[in-house]
Amino acid sequence: MKYNDIDLNLYKIFLAVADCKSFSKAANNLHITQPAVSYAIKTLEENLNAKLFIRNYNQSILTKEGEILISHIKKAYNNILVGEKLLQDSHNLIFGDINIGVPTHIGTTLVMPKICEFHKFHPNIKFHILSKSTNSMISLLENNSLDFIIDSFPIENTNRITLVNLNRSKTCFVSKNNLNESITENNYMNFDFILPNKSTSNRLMFDELLSKQEITIFPSVESYSTEMAVQFVKEDFGIAWLLKDSIQYQLDNKMLYEVPTTFKLPEIQLQLAYIDNFISFPARKFIEKYFIKNQSWFFMK
Repeated sequence: MKYNDIDLNLYKIFLAVADCKSFSKAANNLHITQPAVSYAIKTLEENLNAKLFIRNYNQSILTKEGEILISHIKKAYNNILVGEKLLQDSHNLIFGDINIGVPTHIGTTLVMPKICEFHKFHPNIKFHILSKSTNSMISLLENNSLDFIIDSFPIENTNRITLVNLNRSKTCFVSKNNLNESITENNYMNFDFILPNKSTSNRLMFDELLSKQEITIFPSVESYSTEMAVQFVKEDFGIAWLLKDSIQYQLDNKMLYEVPTTFKLPEIQLQLAYIDNFISFPARKFIEKYFIKNQSWFFMK
């Protein structure tokens, strides 16, 4: 049977008559007329090709077939009540899930503190964090497997996806040791560079900006992830171009050192992407608190 073949209102009236053992009492409880109740039960019996009630004096008693049906209808009705309760709990942030797509270097430094704060007030909300390539996360978002994405990606805005620009983040070069010198337009060829893979949007932005300044850098290593780039730096492969916020802790604790430049480096635009009709209520409240209504708070130190 197709869903559009099921008239749930008929089963609602069926339950009422079974509980009241009376067509007239069921009508009063449902605030409808007794003929409407009688018509509904007759329609349901015809649809099911079964006799559901026997009228005995002032009572309407379930038949054997009616007893079989009501045992399943009550279970279904209880499941509906449970679903309504879970939905209400979700709206009250008592229960629910938030599925976030975010690269590790952004998630660890910029998203995790917000999750920790949110968790203090709503401990039963579960977070599921996924870190994949931008294209993979966009596909998951479009398939409604993620509530939202935070990434540094310019994507084509579609009718389905809502984009929110967050603050721009500075970038820098970092080295294993304090080099005590700047990278200039004249000496940059003397350095070994670790850059993002050439196909990434950040790398394209990097190459385009430096090209306008008549600088072309040929990296010795290309890396897909910040974590891998940092490891290459620590292994003394060269200096890496990274999102400054993502390695601020390591800079502050002198685990890495910033290498200044005399030329301009790109700033990275972080964006939040979600599909308005499919984002869960807890996720909506989360982004409204931290990323939409209070965007300046996102990078506040």
